[in-house]
Amino acid sequence: MDLTHELRQRHSMKLVFEHSIPITNQYVVEVKESKGVIMLIPDSFLALASNGGNPELGPIAVIRMPMLKVSNFKVLKESQLMRDKLAEQSRALLYERQNAFRESEVRNYFQRVMSQGIRRPDTTFWVYHL
Repeated sequence: MDLTHELRQRHSMKLVFEHSIPITNQYVVEVKESKGVIMLIPDSFLALASNGGNPELGPIAVIRMPMLKVSNFKVLKESQLMRDKLAEQSRALLYERQNAFRESEVRNYFQRVMSQGIRRPDTTFWVYHL
């Protein structure tokens, strides 16, 4: 379901909408003041712009979508920056965890080799490389 509307220039239709619909248009005013759904008559300028200039496509339902304020964009940007920072910290923690795991494996290998060497002194030591 497409709930948003964007006027685009369409060359294939009878009417070409090159300009935006004025904010003083009666249907725009009605939609702005409304809290719910508004049904447009098929031959209104807003309905024609929505259905490509063909009034036979049926009724058009419109709703008011609140615009984001500049402060909302600041919050979104700060949220994105925080998300990026947390992702970077998560990657760093994962890297350190993998390093700790490798170090633990090396230590355990060394301890096994030393334990075997103490029990059997003639055993050759093998070096473990990561």
